[in-house]
Amino acid sequence: MRNILFAAVAALLFVPAAACAQGQELQKIDTTFAFDKSGGVDLGLVSGDIVVTGWTRNDVKVFASIEIGYFEYSASSSRVQIRAKSRRNRMGESRIEVSVPIGTEVRASSVSGDVAVRGTAGRVSASTVSGEVEVRDATDAVEFSAVSGDLRGEKLRGRIRSHTVSGDLRLDDVVGDLRAKSVSGTLTLRGALDNLEFESMSGDFEFRGDFRGTGSFEVNTHSGDLRLTLPENLAANLELKTFSGDMRTEFPLTLQPGAQVGRRTREMRTTINGGGARVRLGTFSGDITIQKGAARPTRED
Repeated sequence: MRNILFAAVAALLFVPAAACAQGQELQKIDTTFAFDKSGGVDLGLVSGDIVVTGWTRNDVKVFASIEIGYFEYSASSSRVQIRAKSRRNRMGESRIEVSVPIGTEVRASSVSGDVAVRGTAGRVSASTVSGEVEVRDATDAVEFSAVSGDLRGEKLRGRIRSHTVSGDLRLDDVVGDLRAKSVSGTLTLRGALDNLEFESMSGDFEFRGDFRGTGSFEVNTHSGDLRLTLPENLAANLELKTFSGDMRTEFPLTLQPGAQVGRRTREMRTTINGGGARVRLGTFSGDITIQKGAARPTRED
């Protein structure tokens, strides 16, 4: 009987920490345990910052603290979930820092705080109401947003979706399909895109890069300026339209049937380098400027 009791106690003592962490209520979390890179983390705060970093270890490291309130915490070898909760309708500042294996899917949100996801090289969904969002090195499906705050992205691959109400968007080294929206923010973009859709009321649009293949690339803003620097050997069908702004391009323009250039509406349709990608640029009161950049590499190169 004594041997059986000893074995039962020993079994409990040596259960991995992740397996025991189911539905706990904690004010501080500080733990590291084995984690499958095909798994995911789901993090949520009301007031505080979230930082998620990818590393080469097959472990997840979690550090979280909250001044007033508590965390609902559950964890396994393939899933970590942390949610901040109030206690007696009171909640203080909080912070979550997590290191995950490269490839882990990350979902992170804060109501009032910054969210940063760096180097995870997997799917990412990051958002905040009031704060900044930064995503670096993410792939496959990337979504990030803010109501009042700037968005920054770098080394993004695949299907990218981003939107903000009053913040600016700055995206560097983007490859894939991008859809972005802003009410009053400016989008500054560098990359090679297969498709593009951007809408803004009063924000500017600035792009330097390449439109690949025969995809659709459409930018519309009410009062913002549109500035693009494209490869000099880009093959595209251009449609440019502005109501009261100016249009300038370094590419040769040949008006196509149906094009209109009048006192009240300026509209141009043209083909460059034989035609290819469908590029539609429209603004009500802003200017449209298209400049030539360096030629894209050819197969012979």
